[in-house]
Amino acid sequence: AINGLKEVARESVSIAPTFDNFLMLAGAYQLAGDAAHARMAFEECWKRNPNSPILEKARRSFIRFVVCSPLSAPDEVEKGLERIKQNLTKNNKDAEMLYLFGRAMERKGDTTTALRAYQAASSINAYADPDLPQRISVLTGGAPPAASTASAGSLPGASASGGKPAAAAAGAPAAAAPVPQQPQKDPQRFAAIESKVRSGDTDGAIKELQALTEKDPGDGQAWYRLGAAYEKKGDLDQASVSYRQAYLLSVAEAKDALRQVDTSRIQQIKQEAEKQEAAGNWVGAAASWKEAVTIASLLPLAHRKLSIALKNLGDEKGAEKEMKKAEELEKDDKK
Repeated sequence: AINGLKEVARESVSIAPTFDNFLMLAGAYQLAGDAAHARMAFEECWKRNPNSPILEKARRSFIRFVVCSPLSAPDEVEKGLERIKQNLTKNNKDAEMLYLFGRAMERKGDTTTALRAYQAASSINAYADPDLPQRISVLTGGAPPAASTASAGSLPGASASGGKPAAAAAGAPAAAAPVPQQPQKDPQRFAAIESKVRSGDTDGAIKELQALTEKDPGDGQAWYRLGAAYEKKGDLDQASVSYRQAYLLSVAEAKDALRQVDTSRIQQIKQEAEKQEAAGNWVGAAASWKEAVTIASLLPLAHRKLSIALKNLGDEKGAEKEMKKAEELEKDDKK
């Protein structure tokens, strides 16, 4: 259904590149877990109607997706965090943004600041998000969401003098309680699914693995096997999404699998980029490599080639940024 929506939205944009059609396309990409393409579509919306109240609501939804969805990559979380900080600088009593700031900080591992943000949000509106009480309970080891007098200096919108905005009146304890350990998973839980794959019932295996990931989104091995099943079926887009989730959940073998799939996904784009390079059309080459980077952000080659194209266009700053990213990814591969 999501893939169908994406196709309809793409076709609509190609016929009439209007605000509404780009908004539909952005929503389709967001549903598919593709934050990078969703962001690009939202930017097209902004170009057509930057003051639309609908766009503001859509942006909030997108920020929520980026910081809360396990499908979003770390660099997208960082971009979402910057947008949250901007919003809180304008209005430090925005309970929803404080909650989302907490989610972003929790994703980054800063549970102390996350708890302070959750408690600040709760002090303004305890119903800012249905998950707000649960997040406080998890980070306090089950304690009720009571406010304290700790400083909120680390929250966006706090004054430079160390004071705190009304939204940040609630603080965090000196150290948040550790998140309870998840119970050990049965290593045999995939036996029946693997049997389906071996017998050729890939669709049946995918259905069961989807049920597992819906029941427990933190099951990295289930995501990894779901990626493998999609890859066997030939659905590389869905395989990439699943492998990326497994990678974000620290499944060791997921990174190589993700890169192999993404290498296949960008082959056509790579060929077009190299054709443009040979013709000396660096604008076209840069556009193609940018698309490749969006699809396959973990491939050093895509970043390196984009760097070369940008350098030929005179964009030294952009070229340096992409080359640095390529070198970081290559260094990470050698670890």
